[in-house]
Amino acid sequence: MIQNPILKGFCPDPSIIRVGEDYYIATSTFEWWPGVKLFHSRDLKNWEQIPSPLRRNSQLNMAGDPTSGGVWAPCLSYDGEYFYLVYTDVKTKKGRYYNTHNYMVYTDDIYGEWSEPLYLNSIGFDPSLFHDRDGRKYLVNMVNGFKGVLVQKLLRTEGEEETEVPFARKKPGWKLFGERKKVYNGSGIGLIEPSMEGEAAPEMFLLKMLFTAATLGAGFKGGEIVPSFCIGGTFGCVMGKLMGFSPSLCTAVGMTAVFCGVTNCPISSLLISFEMFGYEGMPYFLLTIAFSYMLSGYFGLYHSQKIMYSKFKT
Repeated sequence: MIQNPILKGFCPDPSIIRVGEDYYIATSTFEWWPGVKLFHSRDLKNWEQIPSPLRRNSQLNMAGDPTSGGVWAPCLSYDGEYFYLVYTDVKTKKGRYYNTHNYMVYTDDIYGEWSEPLYLNSIGFDPSLFHDRDGRKYLVNMVNGFKGVLVQKLLRTEGEEETEVPFARKKPGWKLFGERKKVYNGSGIGLIEPSMEGEAAPEMFLLKMLFTAATLGAGFKGGEIVPSFCIGGTFGCVMGKLMGFSPSLCTAVGMTAVFCGVTNCPISSLLISFEMFGYEGMPYFLLTIAFSYMLSGYFGLYHSQKIMYSKFKT
């Protein structure tokens, strides 16, 4: 019987592949050296650590990287000929804004040397490599600020004369080609920021509400909180402009009110409002959170939550 955790200790962000009868896992190492830990198993129960792919300074230079920076969420893949590893080197991180550089290395022997890195972009993190059935490859990565997911074609340019170069000196013969296509518009943060400036389109809160309801109704779970903030923020911005109030204040009030209504957690909502927006709007936060809590029923977003006492009787 397999017992969790299958990898003990510091092994975050696992990326797993199967090659024949062998399984391989790559995990993040953050600011620790060497970069990326690799593990091998034949039965998914017993794992052994094998040499790390990023063990030359030319592959990963983390000088000046902050604590919890460095290598994030590597993606390991195999196309029948080569093993590929794409990874992010996080140089700075302040709030939601990171300085992130994405790279790719590859090898024909996962136990041996890996190539020199190919620089990909610096527009986000959590990169992945998608291998299509026709042999084409695409880079997929999130946009900084959680503002969507981009896809771009990766073309091979390596000539035959370069194939005999040892992998320790080989530079990947690939390049990104064509336009970046956004296949996912993001969690809603990209709509919240303009709402704080009074620039939310009137239909945004309704569209986001419909799409979120359809997604939840189809059975998908996880990540519901940011869409809730988005719906409340855009609605608050629109109503604030209609009534002549400050759009930024109404955006903040709308975000906390909808969050309270969704989660049925008034105290947490109030604390979050203070943390995000300060204490100047306290009377407005208290009033809207109280009304939201009274009108939100006895069930929250999660079915395991049920309020057993009356909200109206003392």
